[in-house]
Amino acid sequence: MNAKRAASKGKEDRVQQKQVAAVGPDQRGQDEAEKSGNQEQTEQDLDQSVERCTRQMEALAEKAGAKGKECETKKAAPLSGDELIASTSAIPVSEVMADSEDANLDVDGNGDNLPESPDYMDNLPDDVLLLVLGLLDIKTRVLIERVCQRWRALARRLWKAQDKLSFMGVFSISQGKPLTVNILRAILERCGKSLRWLDLATASHMLDHKAVKAIGMRCPNLEYLDASGVQLTNSCLHQLANRCPKLKTVLLKDCSDVREKGLKRLLRRCKSLERLDLTDMFEFSGECFNVEGLQLRHLSLRDCSGLTMKGICRIATMCSALTHLVLQECFKLMDVDLLVLCKNLTALKVLGLARSLLHATSKGIGDAIAYLRHLEELDLSRNRSVSDVSLATISTSCLKLRCLDLTNCENGITDAAMVHVAKLPELRHLKINNVRKLTDSGVSSLSCQGHLITLEARGCELLTDRAVLALVELCRELLLLDLSGCVNVTSEAVSGCVAIVAERTHLLTLVLGGTAAEGTDFPLDGKGKLKVDLSNYSVEVYTLGEMSDIEFDYDDYWDQELYDYEVDHQLFWDSSDNEDDIDMVPWAVVLHEEIGDFLDNITDDEDSDEDFAPLAEGYL
Repeated sequence: MNAKRAASKGKEDRVQQKQVAAVGPDQRGQDEAEKSGNQEQTEQDLDQSVERCTRQMEALAEKAGAKGKECETKKAAPLSGDELIASTSAIPVSEVMADSEDANLDVDGNGDNLPESPDYMDNLPDDVLLLVLGLLDIKTRVLIERVCQRWRALARRLWKAQDKLSFMGVFSISQGKPLTVNILRAILERCGKSLRWLDLATASHMLDHKAVKAIGMRCPNLEYLDASGVQLTNSCLHQLANRCPKLKTVLLKDCSDVREKGLKRLLRRCKSLERLDLTDMFEFSGECFNVEGLQLRHLSLRDCSGLTMKGICRIATMCSALTHLVLQECFKLMDVDLLVLCKNLTALKVLGLARSLLHATSKGIGDAIAYLRHLEELDLSRNRSVSDVSLATISTSCLKLRCLDLTNCENGITDAAMVHVAKLPELRHLKINNVRKLTDSGVSSLSCQGHLITLEARGCELLTDRAVLALVELCRELLLLDLSGCVNVTSEAVSGCVAIVAERTHLLTLVLGGTAAEGTDFPLDGKGKLKVDLSNYSVEVYTLGEMSDIEFDYDDYWDQELYDYEVDHQLFWDSSDNEDDIDMVPWAVVLHEEIGDFLDNITDDEDSDEDFAPLAEGYL
C-alpha cells in the first residue's frame, strides 16, 4: 500500500511540473505583475489611511485649540497654565468630538467616559498611529488625550517613552502664551520618570526657582539639564542635587542669583557631573570647587569676572580631570594664576583664554601653556600680551594643537610668529583676524605646513594676491579662506585660484568682501571647485534682532498677569544662604604636594588676593 501511494504521489508531482512548464513566460510575467500590483495597491491604501488619519487629527487639534484662538480674536486674556494643561476643563470633549456620535464628557479625568476610537482609525495598527502621533508638538499631544480612549492610551505610551524634551518654538511670551511652572509640572508628570535630557534655555518661558524644584521632584533619571536664564536659588539647586544624582551636564548660563553655597552642594551631591557651564555669573569667585572627588571634564566660566586667585587654585587642584576649560573675559588672571592652572591641569585638550590675560606677560603666557602637551584647541584672541615670544614657546611644546585663535592679538605678533606656528604638525584651523602687522611673507610661510583646512585673515590690510595664491597652491586641503577686509587683494587672485583648484575633489570657499576684488568681474569656474563669497565679515554689524536684544524690555520678560511672584523671589533672597554646611566634607585632597601644603594654610576669611599672590609664587 505504501509503495502504491508513493508511486501515485510521484505521478501527481510530474503532472504538476508539466503544467508549470506548459505555462509560457508571458503568463508568468503577468502573474508576477499582478502580485506586484496588489502589493503596491496595499501600500497605497496604507499611505492613504495614514494621510487621512493625519488630516483628521489636524482637524481635531484645530477644534481643540479653538477656544484659545477665540480668546486671541476677542483680545481676551490668554489661557493660563492650568487651563492649557487641564484640557479637560478648558476644551469640552463634545466640542473636540463634534464629528463623532459619542461626545460624552470625561468628568473624572481617568478616561473611562471617553468615546471609543473613530471607525476610520480602526484600520491602523497602534505602531503606525504612534508614529503619526509622535510628530505632533507638545501642546497638541496633550490635547489629543481627550479625543478617545485609544488615543489617550497611545499618548500616554508616547510620554512614557520620552527621554528628550525641548520647548523651542512651542511657547511665546509675545503672544501671551509662555512656558510657565504649572505647564512644566503637568508635562513632567507625564514623562518625568523616563526623561534624561531637558532643555529650558530655548523656551520662551516665565520660569523661576520653582521650575527646578519641579524637575527635581519628577525627573529622577535626568542626566542633562540646560536651565540657562532661569532665576535660580541655592535651595532649589540643593533639591535638584538631592533628587537628580545622575546629572552629568548642567548649564546655568546667566543664572546670576546662584551663590557659591548652592553650587558647592550641586558639585558635592552629583558625583557623575562631567560638564558645568557658569557663564555670566559675575560674582562667582570659584570657592565652590572646594569639594573632593570631582569628575568634571568640561568647565566654562565665560564672563566670570569675579574669579579670584583662591578660586583658580581650587580649580587647579580639585578638577584635575578637566579636558575643556574656558576662562573667557576673566580679567584678573596673571602669570602665577595661569602657571598654577597649566601645571596641574595637564590633561587639558581645549583651553579658552580670550580677553583674560590683561595682566599677564608674553613670556609668562608661553611658559605656562607649554605644560599642556595634549592641548588641541587654544583661544588667545583679544589678548595684547600675546607676542612672537609666546607663540615660539607654545609651538615647540604643544605639538598636538589643531585649532589656534589669535584674533585681535595685534600688538606683538609679526611674521616671525607665523614661522613658528607653521611648524605645528597637526594645525588645521587658524584665525589671525585683525593682526595688522602680518605681511605676505609671514602668511606665505603658513603654506609650507600644507595641511590647513580653514584660515581666517580678516582685516589684515598688508596681504596681497601673492599670499592668497601661495596658500591655495600649497594647502591642498583648504576649504575656507576668509580675506574679507584685506583691501589689497584683487580679482587676479580669483583668476589664479580658479586654475589651481580645477583638478581638486573638494570645493574651496573664498571670502572677499571689503577687498579690491569686490565689484569686479570674476572668471567663471566651469568645474565648480571655487565659490566666491562677497560678504564682509571684518565689519561687525548688528542686525535688527540683535538690536532688540540689546534694547531689552523688562516687561516682556516679567509679565505680572502671567507670573506668580513669591516674596523670596521678589527680594532675591534665599534662606539657604544662612544655613550651616554641617555635612560639608573638609577639604583635604592634595593632588600636588607643594600646592596642597600651601592651600591647606588658607581659610576663607583670611588673606586677601593681594596677600595671596606672593605666597603662591613661592610654591611654583
